Amino acid sequence: MKSSLRLYFFALLIFISTQKANALDSFDHTHGSWTQILQEFGTENKNNKNIIAKINYSKLKKSSKLKNYLNTLADVISSQFSQFNKEQQLAFLINAYNSQALNIIAQNDTKKSLHEMGSAFEDFFHKKSFRLFREDKSLDDLNQELRSKGKDPRIFFALSCGAVSCPPLMSRAYTANNLNEQLDHQTKSFLQDKSQNEMFYTKRKYRLSKIFKTYQKDFEINGDSVQKFVGRYITEDPNIKKYLSDGNFTLEYMDFNERIH
Repeated sequence: MKSSLRLYFFALLIFISTQKANALDSFDHTHGSWTQILQEFGTENKNNKNIIAKINYSKLKKSSKLKNYLNTLADVISSQFSQFNKEQQLAFLINAYNSQALNIIAQNDTKKSLHEMGSAFEDFFHKKSFRLFREDKSLDDLNQELRSKGKDPRIFFALSCGAVSCPPLMSRAYTANNLNEQLDHQTKSFLQDKSQNEMFYTKRKYRLSKIFKTYQKDFEINGDSVQKFVGRYITEDPNIKKYLSDGNFTLEYMDFNERIH
């Protein structure tokens, strides 16, 4: 009898372990559906094909493809997510942020700015607009989780809220295998966009996106600074990089434009 019980519990453990493994294996960490959505409903930037210049929100609103992708994200429960490795978790949260932001805008496609999509009590970023991990979530919830898990300020340039002053969407999903390269690319693209950030190196001055002011402390981890971080990405010229490396630059910040681009 005892032998039979031991065999039963052993078989049960194997079954549970198999189910967990199958659940982990069933999630598509390439986020292929999200890449397809970006390429079908987005128009690539003429000067940088890795960047989306514009989204056709009215066409997207009529399609079920985004809803289906968001459902695959919502099906992931906390215990399953905790089994993902760090890069998989970060890619998941970045793609979740960007796809949820896109969905909110598509559902409010007659509104022209993020301000119009908020309410008297909650703005666009803090409004609990979707479900994830069986909880009501806001874009800010995902942002805070990414800050906590990632501790990497490059992540800010991967998050696209759809407004003129926000970083643009990448034309492909973020994936664990390519995450470091993708974050580097997005950071360089955003910092080298003169409509978002300007360098006046003879005056030793930067005029930067307000992202750097809002999240200043995140850029000061391990003795770093906004100035030193910017100096590493704002130019490809090695001579100018060397000149910028001391970080002795004054800072000014651009106004945040909430208009949907």
